[in-house]
Amino acid sequence: MIDDYSYHGRKHIKRDYYNKTFQNPYFNRKEKIGHKFNTKLYIQILTVVFLVYLIIYSDLFKVKSVEVQGTDMINPEDIRAIVNNDIGHMKLLIFPGRNMIFINNKKIITDINAHYALNKLEINKGWQKVTVKVEEKVANLIAFNSNSYYFIDSSGTITRELSVEEINKYRSKFPLIYISKDLKISDRPISDRAVNYILELDKTLKAKGLKIKNYESGEVDQVNVLMEANWRAYFSINTALSTAVDNLMLVLTNKLANRKFEYIDVRLADRVSYYPEK
Repeated sequence: MIDDYSYHGRKHIKRDYYNKTFQNPYFNRKEKIGHKFNTKLYIQILTVVFLVYLIIYSDLFKVKSVEVQGTDMINPEDIRAIVNNDIGHMKLLIFPGRNMIFINNKKIITDINAHYALNKLEINKGWQKVTVKVEEKVANLIAFNSNSYYFIDSSGTITRELSVEEINKYRSKFPLIYISKDLKISDRPISDRAVNYILELDKTLKAKGLKIKNYESGEVDQVNVLMEANWRAYFSINTALSTAVDNLMLVLTNKLANRKFEYIDVRLADRVSYYPEK
């Protein structure tokens, strides 16, 4: 052991250099720093969590109503159901679809256009509300095939499919045309000229007392009329309607009165044929 006797002032101090607890009076021992609670960081985290909840998950920005404006023959509840179905699902499995932030106007427009061909369609988002503004195409005919019934506008475009209730409501108010091929919204199975011809022909034939069951889409520029008496008349939209109808009535009166027959062909202005001839 090495002993050291040092004098500090008048007091005699014995030092032991092998003592591990020896302290150098010229150096202060560093105090251990513990983990202090960060109040500021805690408040910031709570603020972020609160804002996320407030903006995304609370009812503050939640759509509570869907308003449909401008409908005429379309049931606004049908459009409202399309919108509610679109926004009623979670986005990316975690975000509420009814939140204004996550509502996709283009997606809603696409979904509505899949059911209706419209002149105008707008989607506006307001405070807790979505407003759908539509302008319908005017219906001129009802087209049908083996599966469904549809409205057709003046251009010959399929505008929408009819429900069973609408079929019963409107089938007696519009000329019916049978189209044998599959149909879908925005298809154009007949021309605008054919639509106009059928509308005029329908008024003219009914004025003559003929009872029409429905029209049929025939060959190019051809319109067939199926009568309730189960015979057909063949028309061409390239032949003057007045001439064709006059020829039809002339044959019915002078040639086929009180006879059974299958068809009368008045597609040509200067020649009329019918079957059977005798």
